[in-house]
Amino acid sequence: MTRDEFIEAVTAKARADERVAALFLGGSLGTGKGDAFSDADMILVLAPEDHPAFVAQARAWAEDLVPLLIWRAPYPGQPLFTAVGEGWVRFDFTITVPGRVVGSQARLRALVDKAEVWNSLPPMLPPRVPSAEEIEAIAVETMRILGLLHVVAGRSDWAVAVTGIGLLRNQLISLMVMDTQPQLPPGALHLKRILPAEDIETLAGLPPIGPTEASIMASNAALAPLILDRARTMLARAGGTWPQALEDALRAHLKARVGFEF
Repeated sequence: MTRDEFIEAVTAKARADERVAALFLGGSLGTGKGDAFSDADMILVLAPEDHPAFVAQARAWAEDLVPLLIWRAPYPGQPLFTAVGEGWVRFDFTITVPGRVVGSQARLRALVDKAEVWNSLPPMLPPRVPSAEEIEAIAVETMRILGLLHVVAGRSDWAVAVTGIGLLRNQLISLMVMDTQPQLPPGALHLKRILPAEDIETLAGLPPIGPTEASIMASNAALAPLILDRARTMLARAGGTWPQALEDALRAHLKARVGFEF
């Protein structure tokens, strides 16, 4: 089964199921910006009285459409399921009720709408402006990770340090995405669609990562100013206060312990 065949099958099953008030296609496909590699983000809307029972048997409902290879709830207790079906069809099921649909008419495509839920959605969502607390959290976590450089250097455990570089890259990407002020959290596998060209060029220009001292030091030297300078600018714009004492302590610590400056 292909992804598009799966979407057609879900649509037919939702239309025939009296409990399903609406079915929306979200994600990049919902906005019309998806491609052949996009997964299917399905939002099933149930009447409140039908919601608990439907959530309990959602796996069986999905497996009636396609044999499942993976089915998991990434956030325990939340009615969101991510799955992979036979043929490696990737899809998510969000199961909600009218009035709790997260999205807008510009970001969701109505496949089934018996209760006219789509008409109750806003045309667009406002940009999501990152808070000072969110930006500061990234800055502080970045400095915590950088502060561990003396540990891997002291142990000469450069293979472990590769993981740390990956964490720093993730902090940079998080800031870049936050800086675009997306209406909703975007998918993580299509950065070229999310970020401006200059940010993609910055990421592409980072030093290659390898389990050697030279590679790890070069990567830290490149990433530290990129992350902290951007966080400082964004934090000032958000009205926050930069944790200068922490940065000063980090710089003194790295210079004294490993002779590292950025």
